[in-house]
Formats: sequence, C-alpha cells, structure tokens
Amino acid sequence: MQQFTIDNDNELYLKWINDEIGWGVFTRNEIKQGQPIEFCYYYPITTKLPEYDIFVFGINNQKCMLFGYGCIYNHSFKANGEWKLLNTDKHIIGLFASKDIKPNEEITHNYGKDYWKHKSRKGMTII
Repeated sequence: MQQFTIDNDNELYLKWINDEIGWGVFTRNEIKQGQPIEFCYYYPITTKLPEYDIFVFGINNQKCMLFGYGCIYNHSFKANGEWKLLNTDKHIIGLFASKDIKPNEEITHNYGKDYWKHKSRKGMTII
C-alpha cells in the first residue's frame, strides 16, 4: 500500500479576504512549481446537500467533499494550484503548484467552465 504524507513546510494559513470572497488559503513559504501543496482526503457524497453545494467537487463523475483546506481554495482563471487524483481506493487527491508561489500569496485553483454554468452566486467576482 502506497502512503501519502506531507509535512507542514508550506505553513498554510487561512486569511479573511473580504465579505464578497470570504476566506482564502495562503502560504508562509515559497512553493516551487510541481511541489505538493496539500494532500486531501475526499468523501463521496450520495445524498443532496444543497447548503454545501458550493463546496462540492466532481471527481470521476462522483460528487465529493474535500477535507483539509480542500474546499476553501478560491477560484482563479490564473490559478497557481492544480488538483491531481492520487488514490481512488483511499480517496486521496493532491493540490500541486502549477507555477512558483511566493510567500504570503493566495493559493487558488480553476473551478472549471462547468462550475460556472451550474452555479450562480449573487455578486460573485470571477478573477
């Protein structure tokens, strides 16, 4: 069995951005392109949870909830993080740096075109 571990060298932290965007995930350290940012456990969801719908991910055509900071990372079309499915049996997904990330920079990922087709949040800014 392959093990997935990550130490906290990235020193991730949450910071309130504003009332429109909410929380963001930031790093205290530089993260080089290709390095792991975080490994998350994901839980397949089989029931409808409309109040949590904005936090749900689609993984292999299955709705899932990510743990850790997984469901807090904000969207950007110029994202600096990219998800990779690592172990479907153990429900592990990893966020990796898609470009160099500077200390105290927000970590973002691209929610994808389909997200914006099915979601509507009044006043949401898409960056």
